[in-house]
Amino acid sequence: MTIKGPVVTGAGRGRDLGFPTANIGVEDEASIPADGVYLAWFALDGGPDRAALLSVGTNPTFDGDRRTAEAYVLDVDEDMYSRHAQVRIVTLIRGQIKFDSIDALITQMQADERRGRELLAGLGDGEPR
Repeated sequence: MTIKGPVVTGAGRGRDLGFPTANIGVEDEASIPADGVYLAWFALDGGPDRAALLSVGTNPTFDGDRRTAEAYVLDVDEDMYSRHAQVRIVTLIRGQIKFDSIDALITQMQADERRGRELLAGLGDGEPR
């Protein structure tokens, strides 16, 4: 499954939490998978694939009501706004959860990143497929 669209401005919470995300202005709503956190390959403007964690859902911890797709690109912190993103989903890491606190959310995000890196290591050379 692939999600495509421009990187748009979001609420900025990911950066505040230590996980800056690229919010995807999804071009085809039907391309959005079920809510959850996924391991994915992320590319900007047709460039190389980079490993990412993709969060899909309403951000229930913040009482969101609109579904979004946000990618946390591992080991990358650059301005991505107004560029075109393509996100290819590799596998589901977990379903979406409403957390009781921001600290609990951050702890889970750290665990998600560790799990994503473990899954990448299991791909062998770690190169995109």
